[in-house]
Amino acid sequence: MRTAIPEEPLGSTGKSIPLVAYPSEQPLGEALAEALRLGLVQSGDELFITSNLWLTDSYRGRVIPGQVILGQPTLGLEYLDLYLVHFPVSLILEATYPVKPEDIRSFDYESVWEEMEKCQELAFSPLGAVGTNWGHNRVMENEVLKHSLSVSFCDLFDEGQQEGQQEGVPSEMEESTPLRRSTRTRRPNPKYANAAIVEEATGIEPETFEEASQSSEWMTAMKDEITALEQNQNWELVPKPKDVKPISCRWVYKIKHRPDGSIERYKARLVARGFSQQYGLDYDETFSPVAKLTTVRVLLALAANKSWNLWQMDVKNAFLHGELDREIYMIQPMGFQNRGHPEYVCKLRKALYGLKQAPRAWYGKIAEFLTQSGYSVTSADSSLFAKANGERIAIVLVYVDDLIITGDDVEEIFRTKENLSVRFQMKELGQLKHFLGLEVDQTKEGIFLCQQKYAKDLLKKFGMLECKPISTPMEPNAKMCAHEGKDLEDASMYRQLVGSLIYLTLTRPDISYAVGVMSRYMQNPKKSHLEAVRRVLRYVKSTIDYGLLYKKGGNCKLVGYCDADYAGDHDTRRSTTGYMFTLGSGTISWCSKRQPTVSMSTTEAEYRAAAMTAQESTWLIQLMNDLHQPIDYTVLLYCENQSAIRLAENPVFHARTKHVEVHYHFVREKVLQEEIEMRQVKTDEQIADLFTKSLSVGKFEHFRRQLGVIQRMGASIEGEC
Repeated sequence: MRTAIPEEPLGSTGKSIPLVAYPSEQPLGEALAEALRLGLVQSGDELFITSNLWLTDSYRGRVIPGQVILGQPTLGLEYLDLYLVHFPVSLILEATYPVKPEDIRSFDYESVWEEMEKCQELAFSPLGAVGTNWGHNRVMENEVLKHSLSVSFCDLFDEGQQEGQQEGVPSEMEESTPLRRSTRTRRPNPKYANAAIVEEATGIEPETFEEASQSSEWMTAMKDEITALEQNQNWELVPKPKDVKPISCRWVYKIKHRPDGSIERYKARLVARGFSQQYGLDYDETFSPVAKLTTVRVLLALAANKSWNLWQMDVKNAFLHGELDREIYMIQPMGFQNRGHPEYVCKLRKALYGLKQAPRAWYGKIAEFLTQSGYSVTSADSSLFAKANGERIAIVLVYVDDLIITGDDVEEIFRTKENLSVRFQMKELGQLKHFLGLEVDQTKEGIFLCQQKYAKDLLKKFGMLECKPISTPMEPNAKMCAHEGKDLEDASMYRQLVGSLIYLTLTRPDISYAVGVMSRYMQNPKKSHLEAVRRVLRYVKSTIDYGLLYKKGGNCKLVGYCDADYAGDHDTRRSTTGYMFTLGSGTISWCSKRQPTVSMSTTEAEYRAAAMTAQESTWLIQLMNDLHQPIDYTVLLYCENQSAIRLAENPVFHARTKHVEVHYHFVREKVLQEEIEMRQVKTDEQIADLFTKSLSVGKFEHFRRQLGVIQRMGASIEGEC
C-alpha cells in the first residue's frame, strides 16, 4: 500500500514538501488508495493556490503529471515512484527516484536533492512557453517568465525548435500516459500583432468604458458622440414596456490616423449589440449593396482619359440617418444614463451602428436622396448613380459612408455637393487621395493607383520589411501540391497572410496568379506553401511602390485578353482561367481562377476561359452604357488558341462540344451577335499568360508593363498623394 511521509522542512526555504512513496506493483486497497489520493490532491491544491498557479485536468486526473524527466536513464522503478513539487517559485520538478521499501521511514532529504540537482527544471508561463535549464540552479528567477511574455512574434517564419532531451520511459510506466509538453518556442497570438504595433507607436485604444473614462480625450470623444445622437434624434427615453427585452450597447474606441501615421482624432462610437436581435421581430432584410472595386477602377480610367476631376466626401455618422421600420428598445449608454430616469430605455427612431438593418437603412436613405435629386441607379452597379444633362454627366459612387463624385457637369456636381451637405452632415475631403486603403495620385500624366502604405504595413506586420527582394512572385514553372510537406503549426497565420495579399491585388494584378494559387491551400497549408507566400512578400518588397497608371487622353476602347493553363493544377487536374480588360491605357478588370471542372482538351479549357471573359465583357459594356459612354463598336477579345476561336465562331453543335456545359456557349452567342470578336494573338503577346502560370523574369516584366503596372513617381506615402 501507499505510505504517507510526514512533511519536514527542507533547506533554507523553510517550506515543506509532501512526499508520497509507494511500491508500484503491490496491490492497493481501493478505499485506502482513494483516501490517500484525495489527501494528496488537497495538499497539492493548497500549494498551487498559494503559489498563484493554475490546476490542469491532467493534474486532477493523475494527481501530479507523471512525465519522467531525468538527466540520465532511471532504473529501479519496481520499487517506488517519487513526485516532488517545490514552491513558491513557478516551476515543477518531476522525477522517479529508486528507493527501497525498507528505506521509506528513514528517508534522506538531502540525498534526494543531490540527485534532483541533476534533474530538469521546468517553468510554465500563461502563454504556454516552457523554459529548460540543466544544472545546479534550484530556483528559476521570475525574469524567465517575463522573457516568455515578451517574446516577439514578428519573425513569422522562424520554424526552429529547441531540441529537448528525452529519455526512454520504462515499460512499467506505459500504463500511465505521460503529459506531453512541446519544446517549441511559443509566441503570442498573431491575431493581435498589428494592434500591438499600433499601440506601441500611437497609444492604446481602450477596450472598456472604465479604461476610457480615465482619459480626457476619450471622454471628449464620447460626449461628442452623444451630442451627435441627441441632435439627430436617434431615440427617445420611455418606460420599459412589459414583455420587451431591450438590446444592450457598448462603446467602441478607435484612433484615426493621418497618412503619415500621426494621430488625427479620437473616435468613440456607440454600438448596439445587434446579435441579440431576432429575425422577424425587430429586423427583416439586412443586405446592403456596396460598390464593386472594378467600378472604382473604371471611374478612374474614365476620369484620367477625359481629364475629369475626382472629389471625395465622407458622411459623418452615416448609419445614424437610416430610418427604422421596426420598434427597437435599447438600454441607456454606459456613463450617460439619465439621472432623473435611470430605469428608462431608449426607443430607437433611427438606426445605430451595430443594428443588423443599419447598413440597409442607410443605403435606402442615400439612394432616396440621390434619386430625388435626378440621379438614376445604374443597372450594372447598385451603388453607382448617374445624372445626364445633354452630353454632360455627373456621377456619384457610394461605398457605405465614402462618396466619389466625378464627371464633366461641374455645375451639377457642385450643386450635388451642397445639397448633400445640407441634408447630411458631410465632411469635404477635396480631391480624391485615399479611398478604402487605395492611394490615388492625380498628376499631369494621369491617375496613379497604388497601395504603397498598405504594402509597407503588411511587410512590417509579418516581419518581412527587411527581407531580401526578388524579381518575380513565383519561381518559373513552379508547381504546388496540396499534400507535400509538413503541416504548419499555426494555419491561422497563413490564412491571415493570404487574405491580406488578396486585398493587395486590388491594385496589383501582377501578383493575382501567385495569390490565387496560395489561396487554394487555406484549409490545410504546408510549410512549402508558407515558403511560397514568403516569396510573394519578397516580391512585394522589391515592388512596394508599384501600381496602376491610367494615362490622360488617347484611345479609350475596351479590349480583352483571355488564356487558360490546361490541367495546371496538379491535385485536381483542372485548368486555370486568366483574363484581363483594359480601358484606354490601364487595366480595369482581371481574374485568375481555377476552373470548376476538368477540361478534356486544351481547346475546351481555352473555350471555357473565353466564355468567362465574355461574361465580364458583357457586364463592362453595360456599365459603360449606364455611364453614358456607349460601346458602339465590337469588343476585341484576344485568344492564342485557334481551335477555341473557331469553336466560338461555329454556330453548329457537333460531337466535339456535346460534353461542354450549355452556359459555356455564352461566348458563341455574343460572337454571333457581333458584341465580341475573337482574334488570335501570339503567345509572346498574350498578356493573360501572367494570370495562368508562373513566368520567367523577362516575360513577367514584359507583361507587367503591358498591364500598366509601373513604379510610383513623385509623391510618397508620407507626402501628398
